[in-house]
Amino acid sequence: MDPPNFFAFRWGGKVHQIRRVLHHEVVPNLHVRWPMLPEGAESVRPHVVYDLGDPIPMGDPLPAGVNYQAGRMWVLVDLLLTSKTLSEALAASKALLVNG
Repeated sequence: MDPPNFFAFRWGGKVHQIRRVLHHEVVPNLHVRWPMLPEGAESVRPHVVYDLGDPIPMGDPLPAGVNYQAGRMWVLVDLLLTSKTLSEALAASKALLVNG
């Protein structure tokens, strides 16, 4: 699977930031990038590490429209930047991907 081109970050029921993925790599453990981290079961296994660009200007935070649990969503970035809510952008993205 190809890595994502952008990440959007949401908290407090709104999308606050969209950032471009500049680089990604799979590291055998997190100590490759951050040697000061304490060793534990979560830090000594492979991880994908992303380097992100500056936030893309988006004006006001984008309301979610509905309550979502923490997790990943696949949304087209142009729809994220032009829709009134995250739920609207997600529905439109799914419709485009299904209907081509």
